[in-house]
Amino acid sequence: GVEGTNFTTQTETHTAKATGTATVMSMAEWKAAGSAPGPYWVYDTDGWAYWAQAIQPGEATGLLLDNVDLKAPTGDTWYYGIHATGEFVSNGEWKQDGSSYYMDQAATKAITSDAFALLDRASQALDDATFVWRAKVAAAPTANEADALGNVSQSLVTIGDASYYKLAQVGSDVLLLNQYGGGIRTFGPTNIWRDSDMRSYLNGEYFESLPTEIRSRVVQTEITTASTFNRQGDFITTSDHVFLLSEADIFGAAGEYSSPQEFTVDGDIVPTSIHSISNYQWLRSPRYSSSHVASVNNASHVNSGASSTTGDYRPAMWVNVG
Repeated sequence: GVEGTNFTTQTETHTAKATGTATVMSMAEWKAAGSAPGPYWVYDTDGWAYWAQAIQPGEATGLLLDNVDLKAPTGDTWYYGIHATGEFVSNGEWKQDGSSYYMDQAATKAITSDAFALLDRASQALDDATFVWRAKVAAAPTANEADALGNVSQSLVTIGDASYYKLAQVGSDVLLLNQYGGGIRTFGPTNIWRDSDMRSYLNGEYFESLPTEIRSRVVQTEITTASTFNRQGDFITTSDHVFLLSEADIFGAAGEYSSPQEFTVDGDIVPTSIHSISNYQWLRSPRYSSSHVASVNNASHVNSGASSTTGDYRPAMWVNVG
């Protein structure tokens, strides 16, 4: 392009809005104080913090976070970052649907009833209000936290918006298991982990969706899985970033089809207290027939389902915290 022909330049001055003061309090504290609108960041039980007064374009909220305190001195060089997520909603766009509450009319962003009431109070304080803000902050990479936790089998560590159990540690590598199911998906079209849609999804779309600082620490690992449901055929080794646990991992090698060759780590690594889950969730082991895959929903019973049907899943991965 040529200046004066295709484009022109001009000088502009924009003055940043000064950040004001703010009081940070819990939702319970805000309610106990009378639920008054004002320069407050009110953090709710779902992890979101809400600015308790409406703001116009060009205005700014106060600080939600102004310092970080180390609980203990670090013994090495560490990187520490803050991942911040912010959203705003125009006056009156929040929605109630029966006993459910949402940040948007499309009902895609669920909020608590307390947050819904806060949005109403904040907007009433300024009739021509334009926006109400909410924000969420999380430390990243929080996988470092796993290295400092003493009780491996019962520890929970938060990574982004997800919680993981710390199942085992080998050197500086920690085996993490998602605390909850990841959603409903088919395992198929085959019950062989190496060729499954589940493996492709976990090591593709799911892996790419992880926070950058965590994804860079995930260790690609060799995983051994049976090739036949009765464990009389070959065992196949794959190289995976994200995977499912095996039947042996959950129940030990004493089960009907469990085999020590399928251990992700030597021995039963999953404590009984975290076996119970709300839905049947896929394991990576074939079971019962040439088309079925093992699934689990409690500590004493293993089930199976056709690989072409749907079930929940619980991602696992090795993360380097060194």
